[in-house]
Amino acid sequence: MRLVLPLGAAIMIALAHQSAYGRPEALIPSTPPGITESPSQSIVVKFVRHATPRSLANADGMTLYTYDSDTIGGKPTCVAECATAWPPLLAPANAVVTPEWAVVARSDGGKQWTYRGKPLYLFSKDTKAGDTNGDGAGGKWHLAIYQIPTSAVPPPARITVKANAIAGGDVFVDYRGHTLYALADSKSVCRNDCLRGWTPLAAAQLARGSRDWTISMSDGHLRQWAFKGRPVYTFDGDVKAGDANGIFAGSEWHALLLRSYPTPPQVKLGRVGSVTVWTTTEGMTLYARDRYQYVPGSFNADDGSSSNVMTGREIGTQACDEGCNEWKPFGAAAGAQASGYWSIVTRADGTKQWAYQGYALYTNARDKKPGDMMGRDVFDLLDGTNAMYWRVAQL
Repeated sequence: MRLVLPLGAAIMIALAHQSAYGRPEALIPSTPPGITESPSQSIVVKFVRHATPRSLANADGMTLYTYDSDTIGGKPTCVAECATAWPPLLAPANAVVTPEWAVVARSDGGKQWTYRGKPLYLFSKDTKAGDTNGDGAGGKWHLAIYQIPTSAVPPPARITVKANAIAGGDVFVDYRGHTLYALADSKSVCRNDCLRGWTPLAAAQLARGSRDWTISMSDGHLRQWAFKGRPVYTFDGDVKAGDANGIFAGSEWHALLLRSYPTPPQVKLGRVGSVTVWTTTEGMTLYARDRYQYVPGSFNADDGSSSNVMTGREIGTQACDEGCNEWKPFGAAAGAQASGYWSIVTRADGTKQWAYQGYALYTNARDKKPGDMMGRDVFDLLDGTNAMYWRVAQL
């Protein structure tokens, strides 16, 4: 049985990283290859702030829909003429099913994706990525919305599941909203000096375990929750709900995920000071071109991204053309597939480029080593108020 060494001051080392967020590779992804998501975003309509849903789309960003006449687990009922207006989302021959994602046979012989038992369709009157012209059509057609599948592994009382892009998926949290963690090796334990940075998740005296959530004895007296045999902890470096600083504490620590968000193998998540950024696997910062309404003294890149998926799609690959020598498009490898928040765009010369949440990504020639951010906050004023600027690719 291995003892985990003290945490020390390692968490703030520049570009500390765990491969694929440090998560076990056996975790179930939130979406299969070829199916993407638009993240939930805050919008203002008539001075009222609303949150948009995490809607599902195909690899090209075309919105997906469900049909009320289809029953959960049943065969698709939109066929013949209906399927001309509402083309089915066909699944590849090598489609891998999960508890949420499955394939159903159509009466015309095709194979169609289903999400949570409902067949998925496109709409012929949607002409560009992000269009939602089919939502509410005939009172029976609706956006296909991603749902956190908490019923898949019911957690104990006072433990819930929240979406957390930094943690890398839908993560279990305690009653405060603090991220839960476990060690990669179920035989490892956190003892002695290790406990200066990590706190065992205590189970109430009357709490009872289940198949996935069990109770172990920590140091012989504390009843501690364990998930699938791994003792569960919170990280003292997480100070507010939604923090996931523990993923940068060392490769032996994993955020406790129910579903993982797909991530291309060519990227990783890094930390430079207090900024969490996307980088290449070599640690070189990735950037996106964005729009900004400038007010003097109002902008700081460390406040986070002001990204909007539709803005990113509108800018597309025009952020940098052949005359843009300082910026190099972040290319997608042959055979790469869009999934989750990651999509692939085609440049004018036919090459493929990765995009994150709608924004095409680039590296900057002035960055010479991992952690450099020489391309950050480069503004081009369009007039006295509006600007185009380069920002680091953040969550």
